[in-house]
Amino acid sequence: MKVSSDTGLSVCSNSSASKISPPAPQKNLAASWRDTKTNVLAVYARNDYLSSEGDHRLIADIANRVRPGSGTFVALDGVDHGFQKTASPEDSFRRRDQPLDDFDPRVVATLKAWVDRVRSGR
Repeated sequence: MKVSSDTGLSVCSNSSASKISPPAPQKNLAASWRDTKTNVLAVYARNDYLSSEGDHRLIADIANRVRPGSGTFVALDGVDHGFQKTASPEDSFRRRDQPLDDFDPRVVATLKAWVDRVRSGR
């Protein structure tokens, strides 16, 4: 990651999409996930230009190291960070300032299936 001294913005690369985002807060996020005392669902939207699939897999892995079986990773194709239907990370970036009006209902189905699984103890 490179940080521009002129703007304070970080320029990152995530697969085929370049992105510009504010610098991440200085917090130990791994420790936060490690210390979480509940089940964790890490949903990665594959057209996300803000974070990576590896970030989300790591969240589930951290939870599972501390509490085996408590972390779940799911990846959804065709959606972005805001769970909007998009064609690619580049498409998501181009539409970043537009109204969020194309929510993908698979997100709700994914959340419901996970909640049902956790509640049933499977």
